Amino acid sequence: SGGYEADTGLYKGKGITVAFPAGWAKGQTAPGAIFTIEQPGQFVQMSLFIQELPEKITFEQYLQRVSSTMGKVGARQKDEGSIEMGGKEGRWVKREIQVGGESFESFVYSVMNGNKVYSILGITAAGSINEWEPVFNRAAKSIRFDN
Repeated sequence: SGGYEADTGLYKGKGITVAFPAGWAKGQTAPGAIFTIEQPGQFVQMSLFIQELPEKITFEQYLQRVSSTMGKVGARQKDEGSIEMGGKEGRWVKREIQVGGESFESFVYSVMNGNKVYSILGITAAGSINEWEPVFNRAAKSIRFDN
């Protein structure tokens, strides 16, 4: 049970609670995501991903694989750092990618709990990333684990 409630922005389910921005509507779900929401009338989206890792894969190895995969599709890493998510040390990465002549920027916030990596992806047009970065940060920092 649970899920995303657009009026409050609250997502509850799959062992976590996340406070996304209130009033954002469900959009077309990004490939591999649990769900995707978007700010009505603007190009800005956030998606939640949950990836179960095999026992022998560490969080760092997972992040390196994602980075390698992103590089293969033309995404360029611009910055990275640490962030606390759900009482655990997480990582964020800022990337830029061009698709069909348009530039987009994204932040991906990831944290491992047990054998699962929880990631929030925020993406928008390159020119407006600074406006949305605080919104993406707030959502990432709001993650709470049920266990």
